[in-house]
Amino acid sequence: MINFVFNLDELRNWRKESDVWSEEEEQVIKDNYKSMSDPKMLLKFFPEKTKSQLKEKRLKLGCKRNEPWNRIWTKEEESLLLDNWLEYNQRELHEKFLPDKTPLQIRQKKMHMGLKKRAKWTDEEVSIIYEHGSNYSAPELSEHFLIGKSAEQIRHKRKQLKVIYKYGRSNKRRIKN
Repeated sequence: MINFVFNLDELRNWRKESDVWSEEEEQVIKDNYKSMSDPKMLLKFFPEKTKSQLKEKRLKLGCKRNEPWNRIWTKEEESLLLDNWLEYNQRELHEKFLPDKTPLQIRQKKMHMGLKKRAKWTDEEVSIIYEHGSNYSAPELSEHFLIGKSAEQIRHKRKQLKVIYKYGRSNKRRIKN
């Protein structure tokens, strides 16, 4: 068995070489944080540092980015979304009206605001539900007759139309093509 004796003062003052930042390195961070991402700075200037070391040092130096995903929605952005959400999908809204918001942020904001498009059912799709809805499960209808509609949408529409699937879950049937 090996016993180690440590001097606590030495341990407290000990730092790895990669934890120590020179004034030149700090200046490189200050000069480049707005134009370069942390991974790019790591590759170009600090290959011996870790991503978390760089981020911690950058934040300690007060070099914070004004990144769009950290911003609160303005009234103008909300009104743009309200005016255009029906005509465009999230990606198109991002490209045409809201370049500072990601498509995911736009989707989340639409959900938060309760902006939800109703699934549109054509007369032909409704007649397919009436004709085949009682004989085929929702996934089967989705796969063979109502391509583009999810099984959940079909179940909901079938319930709304009061069409009952007569085979249930236990009786599995094969569709003949």
